[in-house]
Formats: sequence, structure tokens, C-alpha cells
Amino acid sequence: VEGWLLLPPLVRDMNLVHNNLSALPHDLSRWKGLSKLRLDHNSLSEIPPSISVCESLTDLSISGNRLGESAVPLPPSAERLTSLTMLNLNSNSLTLLPAVVPSLTALTSLTLASNLLENLPKSIANLSCLTRLSVKNNPHLTAVPVALGACKLITLLDSDPTLLFPGPEITTQGVEATMRHLITLQECSESASRSIDLSAGTLGLQISSLGVSVCLQHSLLALD
Repeated sequence: VEGWLLLPPLVRDMNLVHNNLSALPHDLSRWKGLSKLRLDHNSLSEIPPSISVCESLTDLSISGNRLGESAVPLPPSAERLTSLTMLNLNSNSLTLLPAVVPSLTALTSLTLASNLLENLPKSIANLSCLTRLSVKNNPHLTAVPVALGACKLITLLDSDPTLLFPGPEITTQGVEATMRHLITLQECSESASRSIDLSAGTLGLQISSLGVSVCLQHSLLALD
């Protein structure tokens, strides 16, 4: 990997797209001043723990790699990337969201399109700064969690119309309607409410069926 030494240490924006890379150097401290790192369309199955030294990193793009082949595609140490606002993990055959992602609380854009995700964890609620989330083209993903309602700043939610929850009667009315629905259910969950007002006046829309998350509110005493 001697070729890495030819890269200048003070570089801020590193573009290594389409280089057939199978691994990154174990020690990335030479480039700790990076703000943008583009690793798209290589053969990477994991990112080394030393990525944590790049504390100025704001934009990390790793689409079109092989992260789904690793049990830990992003290291726990990545939680130190407190300046990271954009993360692109498209097209990696991921079946689970990397465990460290909900710890990246500065994220405003998270793209997970064209993977094999089966669900999104409730901990995605930690990403309260998110304004953009893409989960399109994940054929096994049938629902987004009610916890996504904690991400109240989302203005772009890119998902498939086949989602069973919130359901097409809501998602086809746009991002604003979808988020309003999720926010209502999330706030109910947070307050352990025993009554839910799902009237058209409250939600600003009409629904023809209830999502499974509503039906699982075991302490529910009143549904208006």
C-alpha cells in the first residue's frame, strides 16, 4: 500500500472513487485533517478503526462497496466523528444498519439506498438532526420505525411505495404528511399515552388502515 504515501498529508478533500481498493491503511493519522472522503465503487468490506482520527470529517461516501460482508463494517471508534453530517452507504448489500450509525448525531443526510436492509433500529431516533434519509430499493424493508418520528427535521424521505408502514395511503401524500403521522405516533409513545387522536384534523390527512405499530400499543385505552 506504499502508493498511499504519495498522497499529501494536508489534503482536505480526498476522492478515491473507482480505484479497486480492497482495504484502507490501518493508520489514517497522516490524513487526520480530511473533511471529505469519497471511497465509492471500490471493494472495501470494512473501514479501519483509525478513521476516528479524522475528527474534521464532514462528508463520508462509501457507496458501491462490500460493507455487507463484514460483521463490523464501520468501527465503534467512528462515533468520534462528531463533525460528520453526510454519510452515504448506498449499494453495500447491508442487511443491518451499522451499529455505530445512531451514534453519529450530527448527521443531516443518511443514504442507505439499494441495500438488503430488513429493518431500521429504534435508535435511529438519536439522529435528530437528519433532514434527508434515503432507504429506497431495499426489497426486504417493509416498514420504517415509529421512532423515526423523533427526527422532526426530515424534509426528504426517499422510500419505496411498497412500505406496509406507514402505508401507501400516507406515503403517497408526501414527506410532510408521512412525518406528521410518525411524529404523532412517536410523541404518543414517548408520553406512554393511553389515548391517540388520529382524526383527519389532527394529522391533516385521512387514513384507510392502521399501521401495526398502533395496534401494538398495549396500554391503549382510547382511540379517537
